[in-house]
Amino acid sequence: NGRGVAQQPNDHHRTIVLRREAKLERRPDEVLWQVSIWPCLKEAAEEPVTQQADVDGRHRADSTSPTRVRPSLAQVTGFAEAWGGLEVPLRRCLELAHRTLRGGGLACGSVITDADGSIIAEGRNRAYDPPGGDGILQGNPLAHAELNALAQIPTGRDLDDCVLWSSQQPCSMCRAAAEFVEVGEVRYLGVDPAFVGTDRSTTGAPLDQTVAVAPEWPLVANALFLASIIAKRGDQAEAVIRNRELEPETVNLASAVVDQRAVADSADLDQLLAPLWNGFVAAAIQRTTRTKNR
Repeated sequence: NGRGVAQQPNDHHRTIVLRREAKLERRPDEVLWQVSIWPCLKEAAEEPVTQQADVDGRHRADSTSPTRVRPSLAQVTGFAEAWGGLEVPLRRCLELAHRTLRGGGLACGSVITDADGSIIAEGRNRAYDPPGGDGILQGNPLAHAELNALAQIPTGRDLDDCVLWSSQQPCSMCRAAAEFVEVGEVRYLGVDPAFVGTDRSTTGAPLDQTVAVAPEWPLVANALFLASIIAKRGDQAEAVIRNRELEPETVNLASAVVDQRAVADSADLDQLLAPLWNGFVAAAIQRTTRTKNR
């Protein structure tokens, strides 16, 4: 399942070293960092569509309607392969984050997997959910994604061989909860954008480790999170301003997600990301180049 040999950093916690590395092949003549977020969206809007392939391979009949159809996953360079190649727990974390974005909350999702890699619990951020939902925690500042996932685990369940996954690195509260219940490992996609540029950053916390994925996926996680802040508080929110200075690529992508809000509110996550994927690829290269030159 791509995991390496387990190590024992202390009596209670186990860290599993990921040895799978994402391999991205770029042709020398592909100046991808010059690719805008918008070309694939522009093409989708302007190119006449006479036949559209569904995800399952079937085709819809020709349409005489002037309404344009979003491109299929296969029509967007590399997205279908990238989405299908992402580990199931990480895909589910992002789907849960997207569900929170659609509900007007802060986009973060979390799952717990057992020793076999099966998902045994999941949660999303419900801090801004109104009363009456199905979350164990909701409508209060404790209702973070990781805590909602952990709250589903019955008392007495040994979590030493389990992994807590999250779309963002857990905050100090969620990390303390993971340590308290003795989760074997914590894996996450992106550093929490809410604390970028502050002394509350959780980088380097015990138990935590990023996962070996293509560089687009941390951008996806944090773009969804920042999109939820922009949609709720505007683009001059403090966290957005800090990220615009330190992580400009992510903020640009978050703005693109907000601009596609009609799609974000009505489509599954893969259908939201597909037409934006070339922009994520370009942004990942931009960010890699920028951070290497620091």
